[in-house]
Amino acid sequence: MGRREEAKSERRERIVRAARELIRETGDAGLSMRALAQRAGVSLTTPYNLFGSKRAIVLGALQDNKVFAEGLEKYRSGGVLERIFGVLSVASKIYVSD
Repeated sequence: MGRREEAKSERRERIVRAARELIRETGDAGLSMRALAQRAGVSLTTPYNLFGSKRAIVLGALQDNKVFAEGLEKYRSGGVLERIFGVLSVASKIYVSD
């Protein structure tokens, strides 16, 4: 990956991280593109250029939920303790990566 693509990827990650933070703090209603750009440290047009819409950014922020659900699926048929430790394992991996 070239330097330009790496910089683009890094900005995308900052925007998604900022969206997650704002949603946690204010709920979905508090997610304005202006606040998002400011939190991510990018211009107001950058989120639109990289994602196209606010909806796409929110979907990117919710991707962790999908990963969590998929991670839990393999523990669904196990015993109670296996499911509990499986949930903790998946949750801690997502927490550390966030």
